[in-house]
Parts: sequence; structure tokens; C-alpha cells
Amino acid sequence: MRIRRSKLGILAKILAIAGEKRAISKTHIMYRANISFGQLQSYLSFLLELELIKEIKEEKKVTYEVTEKGKLFLESYRSIERLTTIPESK
Repeated sequence: MRIRRSKLGILAKILAIAGEKRAISKTHIMYRANISFGQLQSYLSFLLELELIKEIKEEKKVTYEVTEKGKLFLESYRSIERLTTIPESK
């Protein structure tokens, strides 16, 4: 059975990907998060509005980087995820 990802889960995945490198392109985020370009645009707009990521423009290249606020969000999300995960029985 395939489990759908929540919007919050996708946001956390994007932040985790953006936090792995100093700056990452839209294309890399899109492929690594396994979402469409339209979805990516929507999520990036939301994350930028909340100041969880920042956009870095260098010449013709645009990349994204997670902010301190974004790191705090991701840390909180992971804590909640650990608390709500049912341990597997042996």
C-alpha cells in the first residue's frame, strides 16, 4: 500500500534537501523531493513567504538556502514525527 505524503511532510523534505548544501537549484530540489515543477513553485513560494528558505540570485543562476527559521521548523517537525511514530513490534 502506498502512503500519501502530507503537505507538511513535503515542506520538511524540501527544507531538508535545501539544508544539505549551501545553495541548491530548483531542478535539484524538484527531482530529490519527487514533485512536479508546479508543485515546487507553490511550495517554494510558501516557504519564501514564511522566510523558511531564502532565494540567492547570482548572475543568471537562482538557488535556494534554508534559513535559521527553516532549520528550527525542520528540527521541530522531526521531533513531532519521532513522537508520533508507532514503534514496530519485533
